[in-house]
Amino acid sequence: MIEINNANSINNILPFEKQDENIIFETVPENEAKPWLGDLSNDAYYGIAGEFVKAIMPYTEADPAGILLDLITTISVYVSKKAYIQNGTEKIYSNIFNLVVGDTGARKGTGWKIVKELFNRLDESFINDHIKSGFSSGEGIIARISDKLYNPDTKEYEDNLDQRLLIREDEFSSILKVAGRDGNILSQIIMQGFDSSPLEINVKDKKRSMRSSHPHIGLIADITPQELKNLTKNLYFYNGFLNRFLFTCVRRYKVEPCIPPVPDSIYNNTVLKLKDVINWLTELKIVRFEIADSIKDLWSNIYHTIPEEIKDPILAGLTSRAEPYILKLCVIYALLDKTEKIRYEHLKAALAIWERNVNSIKYLFNLDSQSKEYNYIKAKIIKALALGPLTQTEISRSIFKGNMSSKKIKYVLEKLSESGKIKCIKQSTKGRSKLLWSLNK
Repeated sequence: MIEINNANSINNILPFEKQDENIIFETVPENEAKPWLGDLSNDAYYGIAGEFVKAIMPYTEADPAGILLDLITTISVYVSKKAYIQNGTEKIYSNIFNLVVGDTGARKGTGWKIVKELFNRLDESFINDHIKSGFSSGEGIIARISDKLYNPDTKEYEDNLDQRLLIREDEFSSILKVAGRDGNILSQIIMQGFDSSPLEINVKDKKRSMRSSHPHIGLIADITPQELKNLTKNLYFYNGFLNRFLFTCVRRYKVEPCIPPVPDSIYNNTVLKLKDVINWLTELKIVRFEIADSIKDLWSNIYHTIPEEIKDPILAGLTSRAEPYILKLCVIYALLDKTEKIRYEHLKAALAIWERNVNSIKYLFNLDSQSKEYNYIKAKIIKALALGPLTQTEISRSIFKGNMSSKKIKYVLEKLSESGKIKCIKQSTKGRSKLLWSLNK
């Protein structure tokens, strides 16, 4: 266990403050090559999940980051709603959505096959009954985990008490295409499933109405970077659909022409460990996880710092679920340790994965240069407003000499206002009233 010398020392693990030394995020023009974002931090390979990935690496060309996230996502569904953390009135369950992004030949599917084989040995019925693909509608998802399922043997509808579902799509592009059709509710149902909200379809014919009262849904999907850029509409950045996913950029990790088969011992040892975890959960029935007292101050600092981070509009939209997602990941790492207390090493591992998500988004959408521009605009505005109130027009003309997009200035002003750093005062004039921006003191 990692000793905590200073629970208030946030800089060592906060992803926005600490970057992997191998990652170089400079301002890169759209038409220039970007450096690879580097490997996932070793902090993420903590515990049972990390040990399995490290053991499997001599026997695959798949990216370890992709294997780890596929494994964590599958575990997050397998444990069902037995594991959660309470945040105020909200129960945050463990279920994860993982979007694996890599070129054709990046061995995305290879990584998934490794995880599938592990769970096939752990619980074959879970593979057969709870991992499904090919959904073309939201109704199809509800039908799969409905409160009542038709039993062809008895020819009757029977209660369905196990509403776990891991959606596994080799082509995330198919989901984006279907979700973009008018009247299709696939994306809406996927979003509600992530939130663990009841799923319901009500039609005039009551026999055709469906409800899933206790859904527990996870999602693993693959896509290439180019498909993601071509199919992603601006709507998906801001409507809460894509920010329910962890973005995991992967590559072909190595080129190995003669890879030996995976020894049974690697799978079987991990199966035994996972069975031990499941038995622990089963004995406790339902586990409410909590932040350990020793890191509550640290988590409080992180929780208050994340919303303050300077983000461009796309990055803000895609990372707005940072706090609940970090808690979900903490729960998974803690339950794999068979402890109800989320400790420092669990938080550190969760933050490493979240950092990879943020860096993947920046890499895919070339957002780092935009973030730096945002910081630049913000700093200039605050410096100017320290001397006195200004209108947006005055900010544009006097500070930026008319050389900065009005939309960018507008966005920065809105975000500064939202964070409480500045305020707007309406000043009456003989003509049209002026809106003056000033610092909040």
